[in-house]
Amino acid sequence: MPAKIPIRIKKEVIRKWLSGVQREEIAVECGVSAGIIIDIISSAKMHADISQEDFNLTRETALMLKREGLANDELVPLMRLHGFLKERNLRETQIEQLIDEFDTHFFKRKGVSPEEYVDTIINLSLISRKFNVPLEKVLDSVNEKRRERDTLAEDIKELKNNKMVAIQDYSTTLEKLEEYEENRPLREAYKIL
Repeated sequence: MPAKIPIRIKKEVIRKWLSGVQREEIAVECGVSAGIIIDIISSAKMHADISQEDFNLTRETALMLKREGLANDELVPLMRLHGFLKERNLRETQIEQLIDEFDTHFFKRKGVSPEEYVDTIINLSLISRKFNVPLEKVLDSVNEKRRERDTLAEDIKELKNNKMVAIQDYSTTLEKLEEYEENRPLREAYKIL
């Protein structure tokens, strides 16, 4: 059975393919066979966020730009974003308006950069998936975990206090208890003898 190809390699293969890089060159750069490249691309076409037509159009556009000597580094992400918006029936103007509203009413007032905001949203989404908690309940879940942590901290503090009281009640010291623990194996061996 052939080894499973890591996701990062698959993504890199698809990114390079859509950027107009030739199959043989991708194979060398990614360290996989040309046959694997074909399999990854075929699978991507069937499971892509964009239609097969857009997938092929992206590749053809990249090749055309390459022939004309134009850079296409930003074209693929733009095409993916376009496919994402199209799939959700959103218009670019709606997204631009949303960004303007955030910029005016949130970023400037809160002193948060758009990059920090997006990173926060992504991190919340990752936490949601990792702990299998719906995104809208992440804050409640975090607060619940904080309460549990505080309760455990109080329990630990109480146990330490109880330990100190017990030590005082038996007129001993921590040093004597530690010495007793260190010598326990010797006592056990002495009892056996």
